[in-house]
Formats: sequence, C-alpha cells, structure tokens
Amino acid sequence: MDVLRKMNDAFRLGDWVALAALMDPHIHIRNDPAWPEEHVYGIEAATDWYRGVWESWGHDARVEEIVDLGDRVLARFTWSIHGQQSGVEGAQAFSEIATFRGGRAENVEIVRRFMDATSRGDREAVAALIHPEVEWHTMAGPLLGVQVVRGREEAVSFIFDGIPEGIENFTAIADRVRELPGDGVLVIGRYEGRGTSSGAKIEMNSASLWRFDSGKIVFFQDWPSEAEALKAVGLSG
Repeated sequence: MDVLRKMNDAFRLGDWVALAALMDPHIHIRNDPAWPEEHVYGIEAATDWYRGVWESWGHDARVEEIVDLGDRVLARFTWSIHGQQSGVEGAQAFSEIATFRGGRAENVEIVRRFMDATSRGDREAVAALIHPEVEWHTMAGPLLGVQVVRGREEAVSFIFDGIPEGIENFTAIADRVRELPGDGVLVIGRYEGRGTSSGAKIEMNSASLWRFDSGKIVFFQDWPSEAEALKAVGLSG
C-alpha cells in the first residue's frame, strides 16, 4: 500500500525518475474501456503514459482510501482536474486496482510445484493446486480423443489416467518460465513420450499459458510455439 502512496506523490511532483523506480519492469496498465480502453506495457511506456496524463489533465490526484485485497490493492482517488489547453476545471472520483509482483511470483511457484508433483505422480498434491472450476486445453487432447477438460476431478483423471493410456512415459519439461501481464504465466518447454499403441517416439515443443484464481490453477492451454501462444493472448514476443 505504501508503494501506491509513493507513486501518487511522485506523480503529483512530476518526478518521473522516482515514479519509474517504483514500477515492475513488466508493469501492465489497463484503464476503463469508457476512457477509451488502453493497454500500456513496460516501465518506459507507463512513465510516458503518466506524463501524458499529467500534462493533459493536471497533477492534483489525491489518495482518499487504500484497501488491502491480499495480492491486490484497491485505491480510491479524487482528481482535481485542470485542462492545460481548455482551462476547464473540475473534480473526478476514480478507483484503481493494483496487482503486485509478489502475487505473480507466487503463481510461478504454483506452476513449479504442479510440475514437480506431476512428475513424481502425487495426485493429491496436484489436485490441491487445481481450482474446482479449472478449464484445461492441451495439444495432447486430440491424440487421446479429448478436446477440453473441465473441473478438478476430470483434470486430475486426465493427467494421471488419460494421458498414460495414449502416451507412455509422458514427460513435460519446462525450459523457461515467463510472467505475462496480469496473472498469467507462460511456460516454454517440450513434451516427450512414446505412443502406447504405435511405440513411436513423441517429441513436441510447447508453450503453455496458465491462469490463476485464489492461488489455484483455473485455466491451462498450450500451443506449439511461444509466438503462437503470445499471439493467441494478444501479445508479441
């Protein structure tokens, strides 16, 4: 919560160096679609965005209340607006929700724990990391006659029972983990195994998107490459 107050102080002073020092390198700003909606990524772009707001509407944005929501913080402001070109003055109440890196770092750890538990065959540990309403899409699905798996029990059964029926010694290898804007985590790696019927060796690259709710995996989908995964979620490499 102190970070938001410091950011507000830096914004009001026009101290862009101090403001930038308080941001995560992967910062993602998304405003209300009514403004219209914008998506801003990275410290440099975010600093320019704040500077543009400061120059266009003035700098008198005051914190009225900050509410701790766990890994997020809700802040309510009153903005005394003075149009730099029009001279129009007024007051605008607005709110923002800030999500901190600590929550995202925790999500990366959840993925690592999930993959460790899967590799050692720990069904109970895997189930504990999956949200009851999980939605699971995987490239391996069509090989096994499955399009999408929904629900915790079904996902656990698919991982430990469904996959081994079609792929022997199935292994998911993570070569790199990348945090995405919001709560997303992208895992770049590969799958290895052998077809149970054909005996053919299976090797395929993968880029999997993971999303979370209340500290549990609520969505999974993978693609053959990082570029395809990023394109699917509206990002570039």
